[in-house]
Amino acid sequence: MRSADRGGREGLQNRCVSPQEKDGGSSLPGYVNLRDFRCKISCKEILTVVAHRSGLTVDDLRGPVRAKGVAVWRQIAHALCRDLTSHSFLQIGSAVNRDHTTLLNSLKRVEHYRQSDPQIAAIYEELRSQIQSSLK
Repeated sequence: MRSADRGGREGLQNRCVSPQEKDGGSSLPGYVNLRDFRCKISCKEILTVVAHRSGLTVDDLRGPVRAKGVAVWRQIAHALCRDLTSHSFLQIGSAVNRDHTTLLNSLKRVEHYRQSDPQIAAIYEELRSQIQSSLK
């Protein structure tokens, strides 16, 4: 096992990354983010749109409540953040107050909901279109 002073991935795992790297950039001059093909929107803006549509607050979506009425909307917000931004799981997790494994579970659940429940699929597409049209 490597120690933190000898290299390895410990800095990333311990979230000891530079602010530029956390925001998806690099501290290297002339660096071009190849994942920057998606629209320029923040996770906070997505959370605001989802909160407005659901009748919840952004704090509810970021909070610890596990009630199904809140959890489904939170999972939709997670999926939209992953779908509409070029942010990594670490960046999205920081914005929504969750870790990457929770985000992975949210993506899996929303995909299942979208395939099995046409109402959730319609809500997801409506929110996605609303967010994308607000950028134009």
